[in-house]
Amino acid sequence: MPINVNGTIKGTQQVNACGTQLQGWEVSLTGTITGPDKNLTLTATFVVAPQMGGVIIADSVTQQGTDEGKPVFTQVSSVLNTPTPKPLPR
Repeated sequence: MPINVNGTIKGTQQVNACGTQLQGWEVSLTGTITGPDKNLTLTATFVVAPQMGGVIIADSVTQQGTDEGKPVFTQVSSVLNTPTPKPLPR
């Protein structure tokens, strides 16, 4: 099943992570997944923070098209909730 993805680094972006302003690089992606019973288009935006080890601090992903002849539409987004790691339980 062919999967094609194209991406572009748009520049820096500020993200509000529960009151903490973080800066990262905005990456925009578009793609398609095609097959005998599948025709999906993907669009996504990720904000990656190199200063935090390359963690994704915000994202938004949309998928739409058809899968086995049925319409598909999903859209999800998230923002990093806690920029400071919490200690592991003992």
